[in-house]
Amino acid sequence: MSNVHIVIVHKVKEIYYSIAIKRVYDALRASKIQGIEVYIIDQGWFEQHTDDGWNLEVLVKGTRSTIEKIIEKLANIEGYRISELFDELQGVTTGSNEFFVFDINKLVELEEKYKLSESELLYDCISGKDVKPWSITIRKKILFPYKINADKKTGEQSWIPVFMTEKGDVLDFVKVFVQDEKSDEDIHERLNKRIAYGIIPLKLIGVAKYLVDNYDKLKRRTYEQKSIEEYAGVWYGFHRPRSPNIIKTPNIVTPRIVKKPRFALNENKVIPLDSIIVLVPKENEDGKLNELRQELKNILGSSISLKDLLLYIVAILNSKISYIILKTRATRIRGGYYTIDEKYLSSIIVPKPRIEDKDILSKIFDCLRHSRWNEASELATSLYLKHAKLSKEDIELLLSANR
Repeated sequence: MSNVHIVIVHKVKEIYYSIAIKRVYDALRASKIQGIEVYIIDQGWFEQHTDDGWNLEVLVKGTRSTIEKIIEKLANIEGYRISELFDELQGVTTGSNEFFVFDINKLVELEEKYKLSESELLYDCISGKDVKPWSITIRKKILFPYKINADKKTGEQSWIPVFMTEKGDVLDFVKVFVQDEKSDEDIHERLNKRIAYGIIPLKLIGVAKYLVDNYDKLKRRTYEQKSIEEYAGVWYGFHRPRSPNIIKTPNIVTPRIVKKPRFALNENKVIPLDSIIVLVPKENEDGKLNELRQELKNILGSSISLKDLLLYIVAILNSKISYIILKTRATRIRGGYYTIDEKYLSSIIVPKPRIEDKDILSKIFDCLRHSRWNEASELATSLYLKHAKLSKEDIELLLSANR
């Protein structure tokens, strides 16, 4: 068994040869050939690099230069870049998942002892492996010991530790909070006295007991040469709790590291862990997202909900075009994986809707409303290619590179 590398030097309209050759060798592969790689190289590029030697590395660069010319057309269509429509945020970093993230068996065990669900601090959570194209699988819960605080002047929201009060954090054992409490007592005794005096909210008693039972290990955590208290403000805090915006509105999630695009709608306040990138809608009234929403409404003649709009963008993000851009624009790491980063996201454009797009847009939204996800992404690919004004040869080259 061997690998075969096919090099095609083409002018403009001879690209179809690559498709034909690939099909022939695909038919032979099962019995004779282990792998096929077809490198399609622009004649001008090939002539300019004759002195470089025609090894595989050089040929791959030639292939990429040809693809890059077509990608430039995709990158310059009129529309809205993903980075204009969304804030890109990373999921939360607990710093100690063993104490805060639970599968169902662990949760049942803890629930019996601590009644954690009474706290309203348990959320569904996801990591990168829980996100597939279009779908999220919920397998774990996270104990999230924070509450939302709104700035009185600006209204800006942030997380603060759930046991924080105007008098300080009621799980701070450096301070003495009640009369009968002594600083040299066992912290479990001190907690019981605080509970008896009513300074621990009733619904948070179970969480307080659970955290105090793990006090020594949680308090000893260090990050970036700082103790967790220096870093997070409290001994039970997260390394990076991020912003409430990650669950404030429906959003789009993706693993940070992928081989192919894997975007899905997150509409149920599921907390993403730090292996997830969250695309949070920029919903200011005069912003680009609302502009796009209004344009779609005008063309389709019907209202577009935020969910409809996000699913439409997911169709583009999961399309073949997105995959091609991932392979040519994203940062590549070992193992054939790519990182979802600003460079990649800013290269994807949601085409500006035009009246002549009404038919294809209607079909896309019909697919989305009936969960025909793959068909929606195929149509989104067609819409993208139409706006880029690519030739049939360009389209075949892009789609063959995506197989």
